[in-house]
This record gives sequence, C-alpha cells and structure tokens, in this order.
Amino acid sequence: FGDAGRYDIYRVGKEKTEFVKTIDNTTPEEKQHGDPVKAKNVGSLMGSEGVNVLVSGQFGQNLKRVRTRFVPIIMRVFEIERALETIQTHFERVEEEYERGEERKHIVIRGDE
Repeated sequence: FGDAGRYDIYRVGKEKTEFVKTIDNTTPEEKQHGDPVKAKNVGSLMGSEGVNVLVSGQFGQNLKRVRTRFVPIIMRVFEIERALETIQTHFERVEEEYERGEERKHIVIRGDE
C-alpha cells in the first residue's frame, strides 16, 4: 500500500459513492521493509485528506500500525466500480470497525460474501 505511486480517494456512504480526487504518494521511500517512519508518513498524508479507510489488495508489515488510525480493508475485488459497491454493501461492518478506535482490526473482503 505504502509504495503506491498515487491514491484515489472516494467518499463512500450507504447510499452514495463519489470520487473525490487522486493524490500522488509524496512520502519518502522506506529505508527498510515495514519502516515505521513510512507508515507515519502515509498516515499523515491520508489523514490530511480526511481518509478513515484504506483499501488495498495487500498491506505490508505496517498493517498493525495503520489500523490504529484507519480501517484497513484487504480487498479481493480488483475492479474499482465493483470494489466500491462491495464496500457499500459492507458499510455498517466498516463503520463498526472504525468505531472500535485503536483496537480495530483489518477487514478482508473477498467479494463472494
């Protein structure tokens, strides 16, 4: 996730999803795999955009760090439109996990659920 060149930001609700914008990943390269500084930098970038949920096909070792601030979703649906619809379907589950605060866990969505 942290090595992505850019991030697409969407506002997802129960009834409506809208594209907000694309931002470049301006965080410095990590010095080592699972670099906590990289996690902090990506977290700051996402936080400055008002992001609460991170969606990716995979997360690295920093998964445990980012979930204290965000709900990480490991998404096994790779078509963006379908992935957004799937998140809408699981909206309440995502919202509940976010409300758990720093105790939150990541969510895996396979798309066949």
